[in-house]
Amino acid sequence: HFAYATAQSPLGQDLYRALGLPTDDFATNLVIAQGVIHQRLDAFTAAMAQLPAPYTLLAVLRYLPSVIKDPAYHLIARNRYKIWGRTEACLMPTPDLRSRFLPGGL
Repeated sequence: HFAYATAQSPLGQDLYRALGLPTDDFATNLVIAQGVIHQRLDAFTAAMAQLPAPYTLLAVLRYLPSVIKDPAYHLIARNRYKIWGRTEACLMPTPDLRSRFLPGGL
């Protein structure tokens, strides 16, 4: 369902610049769904909407008001390593994983 680009790649840098986002501090993830660029929790919900149940149910979070969504997103982003853990080494993509990245996106 998805194709990827890292924020540090030439394509990722172009996307961040086009959106007026800093190209050296990646405080958000981006999801492009049906031609619309989504950030923060809206990016998460746009991705979940593309997946089968039960994940698609998480797409309802998009209807939360921004005064709730943005702080919730930042709280989870700040604590992501505490929640999901951290590895000591960067992932080296397998050929299969590498094939999921857009040209210029790795």
